[in-house]
Amino acid sequence: MNENLEKINPNKLIIGTLLVIFLVIMIWKILYIQNSYSLLIPFFVLITISYSFIEIKIYERSCFISCYFNEKTLLATILTGRIFLILLFVIFSIMMTISLMYSLIDYEMKMWIYLIVQIVFMVILYKFFLRKFSKIIKEHFLEIFVRELIIKISHIFLLGFAIYLIMNGFEPDYLTHDLQSSISNATNSISSKSEITEYIFRLKREIDAIFWWSIVNSTEKMQEGVYKTLIWSSFIIINCLAILGINRFIGQIIYLLNKLFKEKR
Repeated sequence: MNENLEKINPNKLIIGTLLVIFLVIMIWKILYIQNSYSLLIPFFVLITISYSFIEIKIYERSCFISCYFNEKTLLATILTGRIFLILLFVIFSIMMTISLMYSLIDYEMKMWIYLIVQIVFMVILYKFFLRKFSKIIKEHFLEIFVRELIIKISHIFLLGFAIYLIMNGFEPDYLTHDLQSSISNATNSISSKSEITEYIFRLKREIDAIFWWSIVNSTEKMQEGVYKTLIWSSFIIINCLAILGINRFIGQIIYLLNKLFKEKR
């Protein structure tokens, strides 16, 4: 196992991951405004993210049953059933994907640079943990375990950076002192020839406008720090779905490319 791991060049995995991630993002940014065919990109992202969730949860369900439930009880059957797990994480993946695809269209240069650093960091971490855990974790579960580990670790850094950008970023141009005008400007600032994309994005833009208006205008009048914290926390939690989504998408692409490169040797 160790010999096989050493044969895979991490530079090849880094370049492959960078190409896939940035190709997906660039195609989406170019096509989302044009036509409904652009929805193939969110569909690909959704399948990738949901598969990574379902794969690990199917592995974990037997342990979950033996650790927490008496076997053959109704609750155990429902919570650990394949159908329930698939539906639950497909729904969660849909929420992640929508938030991610929306956020991608507004990525700034800082975020692009950080994504490159994040991908390199995750690949190096992935290869490192594969070597370290190769004699501890069963071979058939090793790569899944390492994928989940690097996703959790990189969540911390990516979330921290995203929160920094939100807290210190510039205010959107569509904001005014009037809430209705802000919502109207926000929804008119985004469009797509795909009715589905336009409807979802305008709804998300409207929600963001309400939060931004509340943050900029309401917090100026608030004396209690707890209210300001509540508004900021709610806004960050909603937008963190996109961060969790891109991070899991990167982790799954690394995992799939590594398996692909192994099979081609």
